Amino acid sequence: MKSGLAAKWNVKEAWDVVKKLWAGDDRMKTASLQRLTKQFENLAFRDWESVGDLIMRINGLVASLLELGEVLLDSRVVKKVLRVVPRKLMQVAIGL
Repeated sequence: MKSGLAAKWNVKEAWDVVKKLWAGDDRMKTASLQRLTKQFENLAFRDWESVGDLIMRINGLVASLLELGEVLLDSRVVKKVLRVVPRKLMQVAIGL
């Protein structure tokens, strides 16, 4: 990467290379957004999972979506947590 940046004529060209490496092109971004959104929508509570683990998993997905420019409302995330947590653990989820 360093040699590729050194060959650029100005900072703008070098920045464009770095930006493309980190963000990818628009098609890649769109595909990643679709994949992460589908993971968020299909999220389910696993039998061996704690409520804290589930919330950490959801926060990871939300952070990944935010990095790609997708904004999820807090209310949507809270509703998702309350939908997927089993009834027997609902008090724990509400407490968090």
